[in-house]
Amino acid sequence: MTINHQEIDEITVWDDFRKGDKNAYEFIYRKFAPLLYNYGFKITANRELTQDCIQELFIALLVSRTKISQTDSIKFYLYKCLRRLLMRAMKTDSRYVNRPEGFEDQFNVVFSYEYELIEEQLSTERLAHLHKALDNLPPRQKEVIFLRFYENLSFEEISAVMGIEQASVYKVIYKAIHNLQGKLLLEYAVVLVELHSLCRLM
Repeated sequence: MTINHQEIDEITVWDDFRKGDKNAYEFIYRKFAPLLYNYGFKITANRELTQDCIQELFIALLVSRTKISQTDSIKFYLYKCLRRLLMRAMKTDSRYVNRPEGFEDQFNVVFSYEYELIEEQLSTERLAHLHKALDNLPPRQKEVIFLRFYENLSFEEISAVMGIEQASVYKVIYKAIHNLQGKLLLEYAVVLVELHSLCRLM
């Protein structure tokens, strides 16, 4: 199979992988392993553990490829699997088992200036305030914001990835916006809401 790196049909690529196509498997690894590392490291802050779990994930995929389910979003499927592996690994890792608040007391994302639309509408000073407020959100709120607006996962997908009810995803988003409104001037929060169409999406 020849894979177009510009435009791919994820359903077709996933099906080809499940049928044993090595090119499809290699393509999935090359495309999504860096994304998985980026996400996993934000959860663990541990490079070795994150890398080990990613390798475990891809070995498990290869071994059980004929039994895994279909998906129209490879990234969603892999994120869900990786998060489950990380949570399991962290339960037995001495660096995490004694954390008083559990595993979700950290999510090491630093929100960056990557939205051109934001840059067009906000001054540098306002951008700094906005991203400082995002960085100071509680870990679960940061993770939901990251998955929804940086990784473009649906609310249903976020629910599955994080293992929480979809209603809880909505609540976390609303709490994040409430926290932002408390830390920013109202105009900044309004810009964020408008940019991501939060009211319409919910």
